[in-house]
Amino acid sequence: AGDVAVPQVVIEPLETAKAVTTQRLKVIGDLTPKDKAQYGDNVVWGWTFFRKETNPKFSQQAAEEAEVNGEVYLVPESIYIEAIELEASEGQEIVLTSLTSNSLVLQSNTLRPSTTYALRLTATTPHPLKDDQGLTLEGYGELEIETAGPPPVPGELRITPEMESVVDEEKTITALSWTAMDTPLTYMFSYRSDVKDNFSEPMDLRVNPISASEQKVWCMRAGL
Repeated sequence: AGDVAVPQVVIEPLETAKAVTTQRLKVIGDLTPKDKAQYGDNVVWGWTFFRKETNPKFSQQAAEEAEVNGEVYLVPESIYIEAIELEASEGQEIVLTSLTSNSLVLQSNTLRPSTTYALRLTATTPHPLKDDQGLTLEGYGELEIETAGPPPVPGELRITPEMESVVDEEKTITALSWTAMDTPLTYMFSYRSDVKDNFSEPMDLRVNPISASEQKVWCMRAGL
């Protein structure tokens, strides 16, 4: 590339601190405004995926000994390896968009929980000075994301009063002993009016989840 700068790629950060593995992941990247003005649509895109793992060559004992001796221990504690779980497999859609697009959508339940990934978007552009020689420039941007832990472990769901009650009597719904790796938990209470119908949609009792594990409701219709 000589002294010509490679194209600069910027990937938009996620709106949440951690990616939820049970939901689709959507990411988009692009060139910086300066490079976009220069290259326009004359860009070849490519996505690659890496997963952060413990480095098998790292030794905690050797690191501590080096620190005591005033030496620098150069072996990193963790490394990135190719995320093979995101490779296409027969009969399973993992990447829902083209790998040669600057936008990316990953299918739900493909990322591992409690894991750090690096999503790399590479841009290949014609060399501005040596395009006639078939030379290109290549630059990339990376987005490091951390996935949330696995779904909460269900505990007990208690409704009081337990027996049938009149429709205008207040009911209290309490979630007891629900646990998760990622805290604090939030709760969304809902109910189904027809438990015999597997296709009946649950009715949420609030617009948004709440931090409290207990909710008082008046809106159960007659017969529930």
